[in-house]
Amino acid sequence: TGCAQFDTVGLLSNTGTACGTGGGTFSWTPTAYGVSTSTTLGFLNGFLSTASSTINSNLTITGNSTTTNATTTNAFVTSLLSTSATSSSLFSTTASSTNLFSSLLTVGGNGLVVDSSRNIGIGIAAPTGLLHLNQTPGDLSDNPTISFGDGDSGFYEGADDQMFLSLNTFPLYSFNTTSFQGIANSNGASLSAAAASNVIPTLQPDRTDTNTGLGWNGADQLSLIAGGVEWLRLDNIGSQAFFPTGNVGIGTTSPYAKLSIAGGTSGTAIGVDMLSGYSGNIMELKVASTTKFFVNQDGDLLSSGSSTLQNFTFNNATGTSATTTNFFSTTASSTNSYSSTYYAGNGSASAPAFSFAGDTDTGIYITSANTMNFATGGV
Repeated sequence: TGCAQFDTVGLLSNTGTACGTGGGTFSWTPTAYGVSTSTTLGFLNGFLSTASSTINSNLTITGNSTTTNATTTNAFVTSLLSTSATSSSLFSTTASSTNLFSSLLTVGGNGLVVDSSRNIGIGIAAPTGLLHLNQTPGDLSDNPTISFGDGDSGFYEGADDQMFLSLNTFPLYSFNTTSFQGIANSNGASLSAAAASNVIPTLQPDRTDTNTGLGWNGADQLSLIAGGVEWLRLDNIGSQAFFPTGNVGIGTTSPYAKLSIAGGTSGTAIGVDMLSGYSGNIMELKVASTTKFFVNQDGDLLSSGSSTLQNFTFNNATGTSATTTNFFSTTASSTNSYSSTYYAGNGSASAPAFSFAGDTDTGIYITSANTMNFATGGV
């Protein structure tokens, strides 16, 4: 057992020797561990020192301790996290005046930085946001900067100002200030940030073909665009869909008219079936807003202009006045005429080729070339 005391500059003196009656002394027991210069100084009842001291060897503190303006080199602490910060904890789960770091924390150079604004930086000395990750841009799909799970899926900066998303080491999407693109293959789709119009598509099926895709002409309208030209518009406001330009083909890839229908061996090429009670024209053809041909709900047909008919069969063709546009009229006159040859069937005695409305089995027919027969009452 020896006696020790602090001198006027805070250094231990008189170690291992008898002490006088001066103040500041306490008992201690030196213990040797095989090396004459290594001893352990134990303070059984604790101590308080207001002087500055320098410890040039290792110091182990196993109990609670409070230090003020302590400077250490290669300090070892028993815990990095605790519920309340002490000298043995760098951080606490509840921030208080006992947090050791109230301003700046730097670990491993720029490895981890917490500045006075509580911005956290990884790989950067001066973080500009709450969390600032600094990694040289490049193909980081194998180990994304922000990764999940097993580390091969996440986000990274593949080029300056261009973010990438990778899954299982494969880069799938990228986005920058102009577009969001699929990059799994060379012809991935693209969503453009440009203002849409009826000639500028914002949704592009092929990111390399920037003037082909889906555009927007106005509220509740969609435009189908190819090569910067609007070919189809869907208009909910006008309850209509139309082709602003070009020809439309059904059954053909080379339409020769505004509407071309090809193919098929039987059936109906163009069919119209209106609802019961419909009133109006079922089909109407115009030139410069002038009707040239129509068929109405009763099957009445109007064809303006001159017409050429071949092998035409009709029933009850009449008109109110005979002109060059009417074959027959209710009042026969010199205007009932034919400017070319009229052909009729051969007929028979019971059904002559030429007969009368009130007597259909009386009239004229032929049985062979260069003969003419007259029938009355079918005989």
